[in-house]
Amino acid sequence: MKNSFIDKLGEKDGSIYFHFVYQVLRVNNLWTEFKLLFSSGEKAIEILNNSAPSLFLTIRESMMRDIVTSVMRITEEEGTGRNRNLTLETLLSTFKDKVDIRLIENEKTKIYRNRILLKKHRDKIYSHNSFSFLVENKIEIEPFDKRLISELIESLNVCYKSTYLSLFNSSVILKRASRKDSMALLRKLERARRYENHYFSELEQMREFDSDFYVSELKFEKE
Repeated sequence: MKNSFIDKLGEKDGSIYFHFVYQVLRVNNLWTEFKLLFSSGEKAIEILNNSAPSLFLTIRESMMRDIVTSVMRITEEEGTGRNRNLTLETLLSTFKDKVDIRLIENEKTKIYRNRILLKKHRDKIYSHNSFSFLVENKIEIEPFDKRLISELIESLNVCYKSTYLSLFNSSVILKRASRKDSMALLRKLERARRYENHYFSELEQMREFDSDFYVSELKFEKE
C-alpha cells in the first residue's frame, strides 16, 4: 500500500498519506473488534466473561486505552518544527490544493468538538490520576463514551474516503475487522482460559502434595 501511495503522490506526500490511512484503518479495526467482543450477545463471550473475568477485563481495558489514544493521536494538533505531529491537520495542509477540503473542514469542526471531551478522559485517566475526576465525581475507573468514539471514527472515515476519492479518483472501502476475526480471537481466549484453569489446577495439586509431604515428615519426627 505504501509503495502505491508513493508512486502516485511522491516520497514525502505518499508517506504522509500512508501513515494517516494506516492509523485510520487500525482504529476502525480496533473499534469493530471491541464492539463485537464486548457489545454483542454471543454466548461464547458471556461464558468467557463469567469464567475468566480478570482476563476479559484486562483485554477490555487494553483495547479501550488503545482506541482512545489512537483517536487522540490522529486528531492531535499538528505543531511546528521538531514538535510537528502527523495528524489530520497535516493531511489538510499537505493536500489542500489536491482535494476538496470543504467536506473535511466540516468534519474537522465536529472532530475537534468531540475531541475536547475525549481529551479530558485521556488526560485525567490515562495520563494522570486526577483525584477529583476519579474520586469526587465517582465515575468508573475506565470511562468510555461509545457514542463519542463512534462519531469521531466516522468523521475520520469521511476524511479518509474524501481524500482517497480526490487523490486516486476511485471509491474506497474500509477493511474492517470481520465477525470471523473476532470469533477466532474468542477461540484463542478460550484456549487461554483453559490453560489458566489447568495451570491453577496443577498448582493446587502441588500444594496438596507439599502439604501431605510436610504432614508425613512431622509424623515421622514424632515417632
